Amino acid sequence: VFQGGNVEVVGKVKANNIGSVFTRWGNATAPEGTTLLYSGFGFSGYYNRSGSGANPICVKAGDPGAPGPGSLYGDLLYPLGTGDARRMPPGIPAKTEIKCAVSYAEGPSFEMWGSDTCPTGWRAAYTGYGMGNYYLREGQLNRHCVDNIAFDSSVANPNWGAIWEGTVLRANTDVGIYETDRYVKCALCVKDQ
Repeated sequence: VFQGGNVEVVGKVKANNIGSVFTRWGNATAPEGTTLLYSGFGFSGYYNRSGSGANPICVKAGDPGAPGPGSLYGDLLYPLGTGDARRMPPGIPAKTEIKCAVSYAEGPSFEMWGSDTCPTGWRAAYTGYGMGNYYLREGQLNRHCVDNIAFDSSVANPNWGAIWEGTVLRANTDVGIYETDRYVKCALCVKDQ
């Protein structure tokens, strides 16, 4: 009912287009119940340099862009791969390029850390383990949840550029409620609609 310039709503209203966009790391397909926007491979700054951005990005293939500056360089992106076999969580092989899928979910989404079970009213679009830069490396590289159940290891990464290692919970004696030296579970949770 419309009255005097204000809108009065009687009953329930469901807004459209209130979803979220997220990146699935480790696989180039959209999780079930979501829509694929594009897929490609992860790229970020070189693992042992302090320049470039800390946020890994999913780069779609097929549009080469304009020619670059050659030896003048710039904000350089390197393929994002998994690192040493000694530092890989279960289900994620070493020295493999990390595929990615930018996906749309009809509801809100978030990365959950410390569990692969989403809260009530939410579902896991995918589950996995946290991965980020090795703690002694100079380069900055934000950590994310990587799918270990459906990880696509079809492309090897023999030439390291940007590298993710398994995220390990350490030195928790101050808190005392976590087990130390454990890979951190995670999930990409999507709100039930």
